[in-house]
Formats: sequence, C-alpha cells, structure tokens
Amino acid sequence: MQKTWQKGLLQLCFWAFVVGNSFQLHVAEAGLARLSVLGTHPFFANNRLSQSQVHTNLVNGSLWYDDSYNIFYNPALVNDYKNKIMIESTVEGGFFYNLSDYFTIGMYFNRGGFKPHAAESAYAPGIIAPGQNSREFLLSPGWNKLRDVDTFFPIDVFITGDYGIKWGVRFTSAHNWSGANFENHYYHVDTGMYLLGLETFLGATFLSKYEAQNLNLQPNSGVQELEELNAGVKIRYEAWSPYFAYHKYRESGTPMSSKIMGQVLMDNFAVGTGFEIALREDIKLLNHIGFVWGFTDDDLANSEYEKNFSTLILPLTISIEAKATEWLTLRGGVTQEALNRVAFYIPNTGDKEEYRPGPPSVRVGATARYSDLSLDLGAGNYKTPHGDMEGFVLLTASYQLFGSAQLK
Repeated sequence: MQKTWQKGLLQLCFWAFVVGNSFQLHVAEAGLARLSVLGTHPFFANNRLSQSQVHTNLVNGSLWYDDSYNIFYNPALVNDYKNKIMIESTVEGGFFYNLSDYFTIGMYFNRGGFKPHAAESAYAPGIIAPGQNSREFLLSPGWNKLRDVDTFFPIDVFITGDYGIKWGVRFTSAHNWSGANFENHYYHVDTGMYLLGLETFLGATFLSKYEAQNLNLQPNSGVQELEELNAGVKIRYEAWSPYFAYHKYRESGTPMSSKIMGQVLMDNFAVGTGFEIALREDIKLLNHIGFVWGFTDDDLANSEYEKNFSTLILPLTISIEAKATEWLTLRGGVTQEALNRVAFYIPNTGDKEEYRPGPPSVRVGATARYSDLSLDLGAGNYKTPHGDMEGFVLLTASYQLFGSAQLK
C-alpha cells in the first residue's frame, strides 16, 4: 500500500513539471516557517556507528524559490528585504536597515536558538545551526562532560549594496571559553551577487578551533578544527530556477591522551531545478527535482567498510501556495526521495549498497497579515540527518519598518 502511494506521488511530481505555464507568482511572505513547508535540501551524514556523528547540509535555505532565509547562503539577497525585522520561534531573529538607496546593513542573533548543543546541529527541516561543537569523538571516555563547551549565541553581520548588481557580505562568529580550561571559536564568511537572474555565492569557515588546553595528556591532544567551503550558481529564467552547488566539510582533531589525528571529510554536490506553475492568479505550485551526491571519508568509524562511502539522493518536492483572502495565505508541501542509495567500500572485499528512501515528508502552513505585520506558521514532519522522521512546529513574525514595501 505504501509503495503504491509513493509511486503515485512520483507520477504526480513528473506531471507537475510537464503541465502548466511559465507565469511566475511572487508572494511576499518569508521566513523559517515558510521555508520549512515549501521545502529545503537533504541532509548529509556519516554513519550511525561512527563516534563523531557528523552531519551537515548543502545550504541554509532553498535554491529553487525565493525566501528571506536564503540570505544565509547568499547575503546579496538582503537587498530584497530592506527595513525588515524578523523573529523566529526558535528564539532567534534580526533586522535589516536600508542606509541609503545603495547600502543595506543587517544583524541576526542566535541562529539555531538555545537548543542544547545547538552548534552545528539540525534544528529545523534542512537547516544547520552555525557554530563549532566539542564533539565527543575527540574526547577519551570520561571526558564527555566537555560537550557543554559548544560555541553559543552566534551573530551574523550583513553589509550589502545595490548598484544595478546586487552584492553582499556576511560574517558569522560564535565563541565559548573558560579561562585556561578550554577555548572554542567559530568564524565564517559568505559573499554573493545577483544580476539579471544570475545568482552566485561563495563561503568558507576558517580559524574555527576547539582546544581543551589544561586537560591535554599528550602534546596537541584535545584539539578540534573545522573547515568548510561552499559555492554555487543559480539562474532564474521565467518559471525555471536551475542550480549547481558544492559544500566541502572537514572536521579534524586529536583525541585527548592520543597522538593519532582523526578526521571526517565530506564532499557534497547537487544539481537540480525548480519550476513554478500558476494554477490561477492567486495559486501557484513550486516544484523541485534534484540530484545530490555525497562522498565521505570517516577515520573514526567503528567498522572498516563505513570509513569510506558515497550517497546518492534524488529528492522530489511539490508545494502549493494559495492566497485565500487579502490577509491569509495557505501552503503545503510534500517531499519524497525517489532514490536514497548509500554505497560502502569494503577493503579487499568489494562494495555494499543500502537503500534508504524512507516515507514522505508532509508539511502545512499559513501566513496571516495585518498592515505591516506578518505571522507565519509551519508544521509537519521531516527526515533527520540520520534517517529518522521527526515532527516540527515553527513560527515566524516579521514587520516591515516605515510601511515600506518589499523590494524585488
């Protein structure tokens, strides 16, 4: 019964791409709640048996439709959300202020919220909190209490401009320290631009290091470093939004009382496209098909064949957004992985494959507007980095300062 239902969903995804017209309908609502309903990209994770339990994603946002949360991979998009205040139910928020016709600045606080060990954790569908964990795989047994030294309260600072070419820079930092006991620092920078439908972005995590200084039992032990590189390009052409993105993730370090360095290295690639279909002037479908590859080297896996493996995911998403009244917009979304294959390399033996598509993710949401205030709701289920299905409820409140309209 479940396979028949999933087969029908895949057929619906296909025909949604084939049927329709190219008229694009823009909706002004934006935020984490809306993003969670319309859809994001799959997580990447190493295996459950690894001590590190590392997971990451492609981008924080969505590459196939417009939403304000996309500023966290391309800061140039801040130019589309001038004079705006945003507050999320995850206890995070920020503001974007238009200094002049050419410059906009912004600050965003506590992305990821106050969830315990939120740094680098998945806290919403497809979203990873920024920061540096003090992973237990770098600590010998008995030192797990040091997990509470994750960085906390990250701050994002935006500087953007619009001279015909929209450009932007974002700098993120988070810290935690305790005298001579430990230090934990996280730094990340993103740049991006937008011109005539062409969107590019480039970012890197650098100088991000955790060190348990006075607990070292060997020289340079109890140290962890995080390095990341992300880049991509997206083209908006009529109803289509094709894209390519790359994310490299490397976490390395030396456990306490050890001289042996370990690392988890993940190279993630994705290509796909979004396609909007206007069913009526006030109703649109947002469709997406993607091809996602991930390659992982994990020194810390507990079995040999899980130290080197690849992942191939083919996600399909259909979402709908409808303006019910002047003050109410309704939306829903369904995502099904047509394929989720993990191929393990087993030394001197061969390859082993596992298929993990899982059940579909189903979400619903709405936006209510009163004057310049918008309230967004999103709820449903999603697939966690390690394959479990979890429920979520998210709220976003946004306010347009000075009564100015959103600029597109």
